[in-house]
Amino acid sequence: MKIQFLGVGSGLNAQLGNTNILVNDSVLIDCGPFTPWSLKEIEKMESISDIIITHLHGDHCYGLEALGFMYYFVLKKKVKLWVTRTIANCLWEEVLKGTMKNIQSKENIGVEASLSDYFDLHYLEDENFSTDIDTITYELIKSEHVPGKESYSVCLLEQGKKSVLFSGDVNDVIDKFVPDAYEYTHIFHDCQLFETGSDIHVSIDRLKRLPSDVRKKLTLMHYGEGIDTHDTSMFHGYAKKLEEFII
Repeated sequence: MKIQFLGVGSGLNAQLGNTNILVNDSVLIDCGPFTPWSLKEIEKMESISDIIITHLHGDHCYGLEALGFMYYFVLKKKVKLWVTRTIANCLWEEVLKGTMKNIQSKENIGVEASLSDYFDLHYLEDENFSTDIDTITYELIKSEHVPGKESYSVCLLEQGKKSVLFSGDVNDVIDKFVPDAYEYTHIFHDCQLFETGSDIHVSIDRLKRLPSDVRKKLTLMHYGEGIDTHDTSMFHGYAKKLEEFII
């Protein structure tokens, strides 16, 4: 399994990019505003077959406008978009509709588009929050990020083996939401480099307090600038923009 980070930064970090990953060059997990340009840089725009959205924050979904237009007008294809019904409704009505609703037909007639005109919609609850894509099973587990916001972590199993756990954005250590988290071979874990007392991301200091065998499975992601000034030697490491992991 190949995992490539299209970005590794916190929500507002343009330099580090959006913490979205590409699995085996074809499955995109989350799509922030900088991600389409990362895909273009590595020449993987056309290879995408499926997109999974973990939650609705700009650094995880704003790039769907650019991808939707690119696939609709230029590449003439629909990729599968895996979301829940509530996320799909909010994504269209409250995020994308204002810029993507009105388009022009080949006959130069104005028409009203919907999310399903741009993407092949698949609802996660219809598949028991799990889908098989090629040799990998993707399971979405409900997690917590911001109070009241629907959010998920993604478990990747290859031929039944618990291979990769992608935390998404979480406000606590991942085993709170995924009880068997530490059975996975590799864990990509959201983190931030500070604590405020009302955090929506886990601090690096909290992750440092995990048992050593667990820390060695963790690759940190979604961090701000300055991670190189922190001691990360007790972890597997921290992801870098466009870095590839073979697992």
